[in-house]
Amino acid sequence: MIFTEQIKENFKDHIAMFSEYNNENTKSSFRDDTIYKLIWGNKNGSNICKIIYIIQLNKLFVTGDLGDAIYIWSDKINFKFLAECDPQYFKSKCRASKFGRNYVEWDDKIASKRIREYAEENEMEETKEPIIQDLFDNIDTKEEMMHWIENNRDEVDEIFGDNWWEYLPSVGEVIHWECLAHLIGIKMAIKNMSKTG
Repeated sequence: MIFTEQIKENFKDHIAMFSEYNNENTKSSFRDDTIYKLIWGNKNGSNICKIIYIIQLNKLFVTGDLGDAIYIWSDKINFKFLAECDPQYFKSKCRASKFGRNYVEWDDKIASKRIREYAEENEMEETKEPIIQDLFDNIDTKEEMMHWIENNRDEVDEIFGDNWWEYLPSVGEVIHWECLAHLIGIKMAIKNMSKTG
C-alpha cells in the first residue's frame, strides 16, 4: 500500500487549474447544467500523477495517471465539500473503478494487527497461540487467508466464534491507495487554489 505521505510527496510540485462550463444558450431540464473541471497536475506539464476531476451535479468523474473512478452523492456537490470528506466516507461514494465499488486492497500487516488485537481483547488462551501463528503465516493475501480458514474451520469457529465470517474476511482491507490519491489530490488542490487566489 502506498501511504498518505508518499501520495502527498508525489503531489508536491502540482498546481490546480479550475474551469467551469455552462451552456447558457440551451434550455435544460436540469436545475444546473454547469460542469466543473479541476486539473491537478505537475507545474512542469508532466502527466505523471496528473488527475482530472469533473463534477456534474452529484457526480464526480475522476481520470488520470492514478486510476479512473466515478463517485456519486445524493445531492449536488462541489470541490470544497469534497475537500472536507474523510477517506471512509469518500470511498463509500465510489460507484465504479477498476476494483469495483468497494475500493479496497489487502494489507497483511493491518490484518495481523487486527487479529492480534482481537486475540488480546478476547483474552485468548495460550493453547490457541499456535493456531493464531499459523493463521499469521497464511495471511499474505485475502485469498490465502480464506483458503486457510476453509481448511481449519473447526479451529476458526472455536477461536473467533460462529460469526467469524462477519469479521475475518475484511480484517485486512484498507482503502485502496488510488481512492486515497483521488481524495488527497482534491484536498491539496483546494488548499493550493486558496493560496494562489
